[in-house]
Amino acid sequence: MAEARTMRALYYFYLVRMYGAVPKVTETPKDLNLSVPRTSAKEIYDGIIIPDLLAAEKSTLPWKDPSGKVSMGAIKSLLADVYLTYAGAAINGGTQFYAESAKRSLDVVQNGGYSLFPEYTDMNKPANK
Repeated sequence: MAEARTMRALYYFYLVRMYGAVPKVTETPKDLNLSVPRTSAKEIYDGIIIPDLLAAEKSTLPWKDPSGKVSMGAIKSLLADVYLTYAGAAINGGTQFYAESAKRSLDVVQNGGYSLFPEYTDMNKPANK
């Protein structure tokens, strides 16, 4: 469930950053009327993105998964990005969310296991895939 919630949060996060208000779909449609009204970005953050990531954060997923599956490091990194975006100009969630973002970011830095390439162009080298 933690992986599924993380992926749903990630997809909605991309959607609200690109389009703002989007349809909020949380259950299987019961009929062919697929005309779902748009929900504000703030409501999507408050009702789907943040709760899904907080629930996933409580899971027992490994800190890092070399197979590419969702890991705790990925969840905390995404949550840091979500809180940073939520606190900023688009939503104006409040300064407490900057602190939440910093907390998750520090956790990722301190627990380690992730690194950046020494040179920006190194990510384009086939040997580094």
